[in-house]
Amino acid sequence: KLDTLNKNTINIITVDIWSISSKTKNPNDSLHFRETYSFLKNVTNVTDNPNYKYLINYFESKYYNILINKSPFLLHNDGWLEIFISNNTNIERKTSFTLESYKKKVTQYQFSSIRLKYLIKTINTLKKNGRVFIVRLPVHPELSTIENEIAINFNSLIKPAIEASNGYLDMSSYNEKCSYTDGVHLNKESGEVVS
Repeated sequence: KLDTLNKNTINIITVDIWSISSKTKNPNDSLHFRETYSFLKNVTNVTDNPNYKYLINYFESKYYNILINKSPFLLHNDGWLEIFISNNTNIERKTSFTLESYKKKVTQYQFSSIRLKYLIKTINTLKKNGRVFIVRLPVHPELSTIENEIAINFNSLIKPAIEASNGYLDMSSYNEKCSYTDGVHLNKESGEVVS
């Protein structure tokens, strides 16, 4: 997916504690990282539309559901995944569900130095064609508290990645100022402000 002919790219990588943590017994056991069991390992072209390899091998529902179910998600051509939620009750329910699932995850995940090294390797690969910036996006304040249970010193932890990049923007100070669809993802209005 990299345009190796363009040497003037701007690359933005979002980072959070989950991306540099692992829930394997040994957090540096890359043979058992969650991606190892993901369809992404075997679907070589994720931009095919429709993606027949995914539909044939990994789609877990009946095909007719694609046609009859109105999805709350709309993937725009520019990569923005818009989420439609009908009312505040649904947002509160989704947020509560998300926060509960992350409370369970916090006991399973540990910082992984190998995953941090892969982040740095990604930064260095992208820098061959331009500049790379790291962004820590806002999350629901309660989720931020949960994340701090794994690493209260997050910025110190990712210091090698920050030093490898062309700049770092920590937007966690906006946690309480933003609105979310589920505690993790910003709603449309907050997404525009953060952008």
